Amino acid sequence: MTKSMHIIAALSSACLMAMAGAAHAADVDLTLTGLKDGGTLYVSLQTAEQFMQEDGTGGETINNVEAGDVSVTLDVPPGTYALSIWHDVNDNGEFDMAEQGWPEDGWAAYNGTSLVSTPSFGQVSFEVTEDGFSLTEPMIYPEFYEKMMSGQ
Repeated sequence: MTKSMHIIAALSSACLMAMAGAAHAADVDLTLTGLKDGGTLYVSLQTAEQFMQEDGTGGETINNVEAGDVSVTLDVPPGTYALSIWHDVNDNGEFDMAEQGWPEDGWAAYNGTSLVSTPSFGQVSFEVTEDGFSLTEPMIYPEFYEKMMSGQ
């Protein structure tokens, strides 16, 4: 084998090893229901290390949100993730909290409507395989807490 053939064989081998070790991306198809008009919607997924932080994976920002439902597809490596959804309704760049202690901005989480306190990663995470993952979650706004507190 000539010297250039050795180089080509080594490069080919390195490329094949890199391709074999690369994580394949998977689609997470997300539908959020019941959005309010206005503001900015921030959508991402979070790993356990990113959970409840400002970091996320595969994010998307939607400006001038329209009331109704929105579908988003995020392309991420297979793994375990939690949703990180924030609707900054008044576009002030802050996650507003009411005097009662509940969020005034909209948010969503996997199994979010079953939460009664700050969640752990395990409570709101799901597994994304190479086949992807699909979910539909309702947006949660202050009215949700008001109904919950009144027993409706």
